[in-house]
Amino acid sequence: MGIGGSALGNIAIHAALNHPFYNILGEKERNVSPRIFVLDNIDPDRLSGLMDVVKPEETLFNFITKSGTTVETMSQFLIIMRLLQDKLGKYRL
Repeated sequence: MGIGGSALGNIAIHAALNHPFYNILGEKERNVSPRIFVLDNIDPDRLSGLMDVVKPEETLFNFITKSGTTVETMSQFLIIMRLLQDKLGKYRL
């Protein structure tokens, strides 16, 4: 999760090193490597859609902001935290 340059590096590396449809390949084709999703905006449909396709208890969420004060990244964090609390319970995080 990140906005602008905080997301672009991850997107570029993912696109350069992996199959164009990496995330829909099976585990065997991905060499049992995790799927990678980079959300670079605060679109609520993308955020809730991500939660529809991942298993929260098996998912790592990485929030990146250079300044630490990026409003969009903080919004992503708060939204994902709420969705995780709703799915996993407040004290499993």
